[in-house]
Amino acid sequence: ADSARKAADTTAKRDTTPQAQDISAIRRLLRDRPVPSDKVVVRVAQPVTPGQKYLIRVLGATNLNGARSDGQAVLTVPAPPQPVARDTTRAPQDTTP
Repeated sequence: ADSARKAADTTAKRDTTPQAQDISAIRRLLRDRPVPSDKVVVRVAQPVTPGQKYLIRVLGATNLNGARSDGQAVLTVPAPPQPVARDTTRAPQDTTP
């Protein structure tokens, strides 16, 4: 009767002690994987125009999880700085004897 009662007891706690897992295969995969990069170099056929804006689109990029998506950004090419006006004031003459 006691054994039947134990078998029917659904309030028994299960063992939740963390078990040691072999993660050597995961470490090996991570070691061989290239380091992710967030940089890209684009060569254009013609020079970009200073002061202009360009829409950049990337189609079908794959992220680290394997999901594919598109992205876009605006590139603003800075205008060249205006030349600094030359100082044309004369230095005062030395009047000390």
